[in-house]
Amino acid sequence: ERKQFRVISTQDIQAGDQIFLCYGSSLNSEEYALYYGFVPHENKSESVVLFGDWIDARDWLIQRSLLNLNDQKTGSRLCREIDQIMREWERKRTKKKRNQRFDSELNSNEEVFRLYSKNGPDPYLWSALSAAHHADPVHILSPKDALQLRCFELILQCQTGLVEDLNILAKIDKYYEKPVDEFTPLVSSVIPLEDELSHNCGIEVGISSLTEEQHLELLLLKARVSKKCLLWRYSTDTQHPQIQR
Repeated sequence: ERKQFRVISTQDIQAGDQIFLCYGSSLNSEEYALYYGFVPHENKSESVVLFGDWIDARDWLIQRSLLNLNDQKTGSRLCREIDQIMREWERKRTKKKRNQRFDSELNSNEEVFRLYSKNGPDPYLWSALSAAHHADPVHILSPKDALQLRCFELILQCQTGLVEDLNILAKIDKYYEKPVDEFTPLVSSVIPLEDELSHNCGIEVGISSLTEEQHLELLLLKARVSKKCLLWRYSTDTQHPQIQR
């Protein structure tokens, strides 16, 4: 009895009545794949993890700020200032999570900092980056530059290129046959990497003949494409409204 989904109606249902299921409005592509077995072509609630927690974000910003800096005294000062600022904004973030159970911009159960397709970067991360840059605009990246750099780094960490992923999907889904530049700008500059899925998944034979394991690989591939498009949009579009704050 535990291995089941239970749906409880709040009103009477007559035989023949049409019943609608709401998938929710805040799921990312991986959650759609996990809970419902499909990935929407255009997910307005897509999100990508930028940093695992505030310490991860702090260490990344410190490392980027110390690049090409040979002054040890200035370096020590930057480390202290960035640490102090990130700690302060994390305290504000933690306090808000304790005071309310749900926030449309912040998942109260998460420690990670996300980039959202609809709302842009986590507001607390953006505020912390802004405060750090204001403290030392010479050595510390602006929040816009930091966001673009982080997105580009995450793209380069992907095992496959976006063009390759789209070429695979186009074989079984006409939606992905449209011109690549409709998905994301500057996609042609993606570094080509080997895609193991194209060799061993057998997607080219058609979706109807896919095994359960191959179908799962396909769903995860769609989810990766959705996230890569989000990262590209923020790494290349300096005029995006969410980074013009």
